Amino acid sequence: MASTARLFAAAFVALTLTAPAPALAQFVGVVGDSGQYGFFNLASPTNSYTQISSNAFQNIAITGLTSSGSGSAGYGIARFAGSAALLTVNLATGANATVGTINAGSGQADYVGIAFNLGNATLYTTYYGDDTLRTLNPSTAAATVVGGTGASEYFPDVGRMAFAGGSLYATLDTLGTGSGNGLYRLNTSTGAATFLGNGGGSASIYANLLSFGNGVNLYGIDSSNRTLYQINLTNGNLTSLGTIGGPNVPASFEAAVVIPEPGTAVLVTVAGLAAVAARRAKARRARRGA
Repeated sequence: MASTARLFAAAFVALTLTAPAPALAQFVGVVGDSGQYGFFNLASPTNSYTQISSNAFQNIAITGLTSSGSGSAGYGIARFAGSAALLTVNLATGANATVGTINAGSGQADYVGIAFNLGNATLYTTYYGDDTLRTLNPSTAAATVVGGTGASEYFPDVGRMAFAGGSLYATLDTLGTGSGNGLYRLNTSTGAATFLGNGGGSASIYANLLSFGNGVNLYGIDSSNRTLYQINLTNGNLTSLGTIGGPNVPASFEAAVVIPEPGTAVLVTVAGLAAVAARRAKARRARRGA
């Protein structure tokens, strides 16, 4: 398992090109219900899950992941006993470290969801104790209020914020009532939330939907059954892309994040790494036979 993790880590840093990178498979990092960390291929989720660590987030109640847009560097937000903390996360391996406790006075655990805006290099989160959108200082974890969302009841739930098409979106679970479940767009200047829809009858799916974006599109995973959806940014309609599967796939997920593929730091695919390993093995066999 350790060698697999090293291969994936190498995939993010091993190859640098001066020309724009060709279109490659897009990996999504996911945290499992028991703290596992792994990847699946966004283009073919059905049997592409690969576990990288069985315990990277063990005993950490992760409530969101986001990429910094720079290689494998990312951030996470997690609940601990009576508090919430900002984490730095290596999205290639799942390794994480605590930056600090988020300041909120009492009820510090009520921070959920995290998203990084590449446009202004700002981290956003929501504090559902008072239903506000806030920014986070990536060096100190200090939180600053942007403004009220205008939406109530658990806004947003675990791991449910992402940027897509230049806007910040969140998927809402209204504590089981279903009346406001759906997709919302958040104004990053005022905090105000605009309800866009819930997929024409998919309110029950939104109760379990972990959203993540690749900068252009928005996706969601039904954490109860691992079904992957693409989310319509206009009305919240959901299009099923299949069920995430593969060896050691967790029963459910807690958070998800697309691993960026910048043109100057190419993400090497699992197939490519496997080919390299096969060539090395063949060379070793040839040397032994010589």
